[in-house]
Parts: sequence; structure tokens; C-alpha cells
Amino acid sequence: MRAVTSLLRAASRLPAGLLTAPEQSSFVKLASTELLRPAHLSSVTATRSHASAWGCMHTFASAPTGLQTGNEHRAHGRRKASVNLAPFQNQQAGLWTNSQDDDAAQSHGQHRHHFHTQHHQQQQQQQPAAADASVTTAAPEGIASSSPLPSSPQTPTLGSPNNPVNISGVLSPQLAYDKAVETGAAKVAYQPWKAFLLANLAGVYVGFGSFLAFTVGANLQEMAISNPGLQKFLYGAIGLPAGLVMVLVCGAELYTSNTALMPVAYYEKKASLQQLARNWMISYGGNFVGALALVGLVASSGAFNEAAAVGPCAIAEYKCHHTWLQAMTRGMLCNWLVCIAVWQANAATTLGGKAIGVWLPISAFVSMGLEHCVANMFMIPCGMSLGANVTTYEFLVNNLIPVTIGNTIAGATFVGTAYSLAYGGLGKRASKAFAKYGL
Repeated sequence: MRAVTSLLRAASRLPAGLLTAPEQSSFVKLASTELLRPAHLSSVTATRSHASAWGCMHTFASAPTGLQTGNEHRAHGRRKASVNLAPFQNQQAGLWTNSQDDDAAQSHGQHRHHFHTQHHQQQQQQQPAAADASVTTAAPEGIASSSPLPSSPQTPTLGSPNNPVNISGVLSPQLAYDKAVETGAAKVAYQPWKAFLLANLAGVYVGFGSFLAFTVGANLQEMAISNPGLQKFLYGAIGLPAGLVMVLVCGAELYTSNTALMPVAYYEKKASLQQLARNWMISYGGNFVGALALVGLVASSGAFNEAAAVGPCAIAEYKCHHTWLQAMTRGMLCNWLVCIAVWQANAATTLGGKAIGVWLPISAFVSMGLEHCVANMFMIPCGMSLGANVTTYEFLVNNLIPVTIGNTIAGATFVGTAYSLAYGGLGKRASKAFAKYGL
């Protein structure tokens, strides 16, 4: 069958007039004899290749002189590609005439209508429930439709609520708030041991960032004198941003970011006050343990020689000589930026977007000399291990406690509460209350 079809198609590409009329007639008789063999007509309806062969032969035979070529052959073949083979079973092989073509077309239409009626009835009886979930492949005329194929899952319309289109790589403020609520609600489901483990990792990751800042920016002593602005920028840009990126991308429980994420989950009734308090205590304790563990590893490694220890020791001593108000205020300003960094990273949908969202605010707070309680859990003990003139009491009372209070106030109020008023349930309740006064 395929050989006959290929031969007919090849012959159709010959120049017109190359074969004489008797030669053309003999060629058609030979091809039709092959096509009318019982093996090719055993099924009720012909296959696609059989119909294609008849179409090619009809195009070949109906050319007025010689063979049709080019676009004429292709156009004519498409019109006659599908025929009913029944009129030819009892007919001598020969040239296809116009009258025979009309009779075949009429017979084909009646046969196809009868077959499709029977086929449709069988489908309704056998698979009534699957009728809407399948599609029938289109077939050329004279060829029965193939078996129904299961349809592919319907893709939601782009831009619909079920499939929002994100072109910029950053969620809208409303969607960013909703995602923050989901993130905070997911933390409630953590078992205590798992939350503590992730909090340990967060303390280590932030400690690594602080370790890098000590290694690079803290040791630019000459630059600190000649160009203090550039030294502060390098100290902030290289180090702590890397630590927070690890926390957010790898997954860990950081206390300072949880001060914003847990309140929004509470405002949306996705977490209780008890769950919020438990999360804060576990994450804070785990951060402290992880940071101190890394301090021990760094001290054992000998990474800082006597010259390299000057910068870290000076920073540790500086941090412990603020007043309470100064330490708390610096903690508030710091965690405002830290929570904004986490919020921006949460809204970004790519790794590059998350890194940029983190880098800008984190490098800013470090360069400006603000205070982060988890970073200080590594920096001050590390400086103490290198010989800084700081006592444990000064570390805890003069720095860690007031900084922690400032961090907590900023995260819960300036970020969590503020955005719940703007985009969440707290704002809806406030709108109803203000509406009574016409506000």
C-alpha cells in the first residue's frame, strides 16, 4: 500500500506530457488492481493511507494530458483525497470518470451517515459518563473517525484567579501580604523539635554572614580612617545579606523576621497568641544556641590571627557601650529594615529577586551601625573569644536585652501591624470602626 502511494506521488511530480495517454491508462489500471486486492478491503472503512493512495491515483488519472504537477496536483489531491471504496469493488479497474466520481460521492455520503449513527449509539451505550471527557480526532471524508482520545487537562485562563500571571517577578502588595500570612500560618504547624532545629540553623546562617563581615569589612582599618563611608558600605554589603539569603532560601526560623510574620497570621486568625508566643520563644532560643555553636567552631579554627582580631574586638566593645535608649532605638530601626527585606524576598518569585530584596535593606542597616539581636549573638561572643574587653553582663544587659526589645517592637508594629491595617483583616475591622465617624 505504501509503495503504491509513494509511486503515485512520485509520478505526480513528473513534468506534464512526459507520459502518453496509453501509458497513463496502463499505469492507472496497474495501481487500481493493487488497491482493490482483498487484503486492502477487509475492513469496513479504509485506512488513511488507503484513501490517500486512491486520491493520488485519481489526481494522476484525471489529468487532461500527462501528469499534473506542483500546486495544481496538491490542491486537486486535497479535494479528492477521501473517497468511498465500495463503488470500485465490483468494477473493472480503469480510468476514473466524472460520472463515477459523482456516484461515489453520493454513496460515500450515505455510507458515512449510516456508520456515524451506529458509532454514536455504541458510544452512548458503552461510555455514557466519558462522553464529555473525550475528543474525537478529525478524519478525512470516507474514513471513519478514530477512537476517542482522552482530552488533555484544561489549562486555566491566563490572568484568572486560579492562574495569576506574574510578569514582573514580584507579587503585588496585596498578594505579598497574603503570602506573608500563609508563611506565618505554616510556622504554627511545626513541631517544637523541628522549629528548634530550624532556629539553630538560622542562628548559624546569620553567624556565617557576620563571620564574613568580620573577615572583610571589619579589617579595613586604614580605609576606616581615610574613607570611612566606603569602609562602612563594604562592611554592610559583604556579609550579613548572604546570611539572610541562606535563611530564606534554605528554610530556617529567624526570630527577628518572625516578629512580623507571626502577628499577621494572628490578625488573620491563622494563629493564636499562645502559638505566636511559643514560636517566638523557640526561635529566639534556637538562634542563640546556633550562634554560640558557630562561635565555638570559629574560635577553634583559628581563623582570626592577632592582626585580624582587632576589628572584631573593636566592634564588640563598641556595641556594648550604648545607653539603653540608644540600643533599643537602634534595634527598632534595624529590624524595621530586616522585616522589609524579608517581606521583599517573600514577594519575589526568583532567586535573583530574593537576593536583591534582601541585599539592599540589610546592607543599609549594617552600614548605618544599627543593632540586630541575632547577629549580635554571634558578633559580641566572637569578639569576646578573641579578647574584647566585654563582660557577659555588659553583653546581655547593655546590648542583647534592649536590642531584642527594639527588634520585637519594630517587627510586630512597624511591619506586621502596619501591613495588616493596609491589606488585611485588621484594616477591615478598623474601616468599620472609622466609618461610624465618617472617616
